[in-house]
Amino acid sequence: MPTYDRLTPLELTCHVRAYILYILGCFLVPDTSGCEIHLQWLTMLENYRRFGGLSLGVTVLAQLCRQLSRVVVPTCSTVASCLHLLQIWA
Repeated sequence: MPTYDRLTPLELTCHVRAYILYILGCFLVPDTSGCEIHLQWLTMLENYRRFGGLSLGVTVLAQLCRQLSRVVVPTCSTVASCLHLLQIWA
């Protein structure tokens, strides 16, 4: 188990960015194109302290609504959204 108190500030910043990208790509705003995460998030994480001021709830809800409107099309086979949010709401 790694201890984070031994990391340099640069290493800690890299770990924080990697964790934020993991949460975004796996749970909050997943992408069905085969990539783990959309490239737009990388530019937003250049300054991860400023990233904490962003409203991700609106983004997640907007993507969920967009994906649910697309899933009614018979040719749609996947949903790329935070389905945990939908389960909690239901």
